[in-house]
Amino acid sequence: MTKTQKIWLWISLAMFFIPEIFFSPIISFFASLYGVTNFSFLYEHFINPQFFIDNPIYLFIILSIECLGMLGLLIYNIKFNQHRYKIVLTIITTLILILLLFIFFVGYAVTNMG
Repeated sequence: MTKTQKIWLWISLAMFFIPEIFFSPIISFFASLYGVTNFSFLYEHFINPQFFIDNPIYLFIILSIECLGMLGLLIYNIKFNQHRYKIVLTIITTLILILLLFIFFVGYAVTNMG
């Protein structure tokens, strides 16, 4: 693996994991589906959870960054991964990307209902 490939791998990983750690939209989505109301993660210590409802553009920016990071990981996995788990990792990253796009669509649909 060349130095440029490693740099893009780390950039893609950071684009996915940093917003996921701070704001956790995937975990929050599943928690709301199962009716978990007292869901406290790291983002509640920085901002009010009502913030994304009042300002949905910031949610879309975070989800866009996560989608681009996951897309970068998917492209990296398809082009450069030579391990025997390449197919499994491709399926997992594809499913996470589809889930992020679904969350993006649901967030967009909910904000434009009124």
